[in-house]
Amino acid sequence: YSTPARRAVMRVLSQARPQGNAMNIKIDALNYYGATKKYHLHFPALREDIEADVVIIGGGAAGLTAAIYCGRARLKTLVIEKALVGGLATYTNEIENYPGFPEGSTGLGLMELFHKQAKKFGVKFKLTDVRAVQLKGDKKVVETFRTDYECRSVIIASGGKPRLTGAPVQI
Repeated sequence: YSTPARRAVMRVLSQARPQGNAMNIKIDALNYYGATKKYHLHFPALREDIEADVVIIGGGAAGLTAAIYCGRARLKTLVIEKALVGGLATYTNEIENYPGFPEGSTGLGLMELFHKQAKKFGVKFKLTDVRAVQLKGDKKVVETFRTDYECRSVIIASGGKPRLTGAPVQI
């Protein structure tokens, strides 16, 4: 009979074969007694490719508006946002000039409504950074750390950042 220590003394001959982004490994293991056992291991891809009709880079007011229109048109839509869905508007305490809200709204409250409406139309959201974009050809590719998103169209709604005037009250 073999003990765990004897089973651990093995010589492993392996053959690795990439299959797409995944890896298949076949191992012939020789144990202490010279018997051979075959193993087949499959490691799924660390990166994956996903298809969409439209990928929107940026989840602020403009990106969410575009997502609502794409979702209503029944396009498979993905919004990629690196930080907080809603963008800069989420940091605004009062929004008084948005049509349909005579009492005003908070930026966070308004952006939550945008987000909810986009999800209602089947829009998917991913919180991650975009590493690169390939816009040539019929298939566009938006690359993130773990995933490549192939699509027919890319909408860049990356937003902006507030500009400070240098006035003492802004510092």
